[in-house]
Amino acid sequence: KVGGDDLIDVKHGERPKGRPLAPLQELFQLLGLAPGLVVNQNTREKAVHELGVNVAHHVERAVVAQQQLQTGMSFWGKPVLSEKERDDWASKLGSLKTFLESLQPFNTEGKLKNFPHDVSAIQGHKPALELVATVSSLDDLLRRLEPVVSYLGTAEAVIPTEHPWLDQVRAAQAEFLPKLVNPKHRGDPAFQRALAKSLADLKSSYQDAYLALHQKARLGAAADKKKGTFVKDARLAQLQKLSGVDMMPAQQLTEVQNTLHGLKTCFGVSKHELDGKPLCPECGYRPAEEPLPSRDGAATLEWLDERLDELVRQWTKTLIGNLEDPTVAGNLELIADRNGKKALAEFLRKKTLPDPIDPTFLKALQEGLSGLQKVTVRTADLEQALLKGGLPCTLDELRQRFDTYVTDLSKGKDATKIRIVVE
Repeated sequence: KVGGDDLIDVKHGERPKGRPLAPLQELFQLLGLAPGLVVNQNTREKAVHELGVNVAHHVERAVVAQQQLQTGMSFWGKPVLSEKERDDWASKLGSLKTFLESLQPFNTEGKLKNFPHDVSAIQGHKPALELVATVSSLDDLLRRLEPVVSYLGTAEAVIPTEHPWLDQVRAAQAEFLPKLVNPKHRGDPAFQRALAKSLADLKSSYQDAYLALHQKARLGAAADKKKGTFVKDARLAQLQKLSGVDMMPAQQLTEVQNTLHGLKTCFGVSKHELDGKPLCPECGYRPAEEPLPSRDGAATLEWLDERLDELVRQWTKTLIGNLEDPTVAGNLELIADRNGKKALAEFLRKKTLPDPIDPTFLKALQEGLSGLQKVTVRTADLEQALLKGGLPCTLDELRQRFDTYVTDLSKGKDATKIRIVVE
């Protein structure tokens, strides 16, 4: 049927090739297809169809594996694969994708006659095909662990740096990170279960630790009610009025007030509420950003109660001692306000602060103590004075430094009227 003109141009001729069945059977077996499909003349058309569908599926998986590899494959902020391993995997996946794409043109039975790959070449892609499954499995594992790892990462930033829970985290990282990097371990189901359990245990122990810290740092309903009573406490009112007297160590009251005002209220958070986010949903308490309390809220309120009693006693004693001092006693007779003079005399007789302290008593007290001179000793200044000249030093040198500091403080003042207040 070929025309003469065409026959003149023919350079080569041979019998039609047979189909390379051995390589095709190897390919079908590699891709998980029944090799018999391509051997049987009656099922060859079906074989070509299934080959096309299967190859498209594997190309898609190879592309996804490449994308997963590019994300970094990290766990707890550290790469799971070494740089060399990642480059090797990327190269293998790239070669596999190229090979699979070379199969896509063989979409008819006739084109199978020109199938170019031999058995050994096909077998050479088996490790790369298995690598796709390895990448997918590893990515799946990391994605399943990601929520709890992300939770723990936030928890690490929330918990105080000295908290023992962080030691548990470091121990878990030291145990599991090297194994996760090791191909032998990371594919082991037993290892994966142990890792997941360890992370779940860490999350649970964090929640216990957080709840304990939250209980210390926040007042419950009963404690909050008790805190409210301090606002109307007579002792606090007495101290607040006396803190305006020059001779009184007002810093002591400031400490009490700061402690009281620093007490925050949150009626509680449950372990269940911490399951989704490692922070209290009500107050957002972040232990690392607040001073770690030495006692819980209820104990702090007990301390405040005792501290108020102590300050009232100390300040009462200080006032009595100053008012009874010979250098001050004469001033009391000069107080112009009759009621004020009477109130001071009553105070000295009873040795108890009036409740409430009225303006008349306060004015008379200021007037009576006006001849005294308050000298404030600040611990930082005292420390600097004692360190001047360096350490170690002799006992005589230390005494001399202290005497020099005291002399400088009292320079130009009447020593009999000086009253020292430490802040």
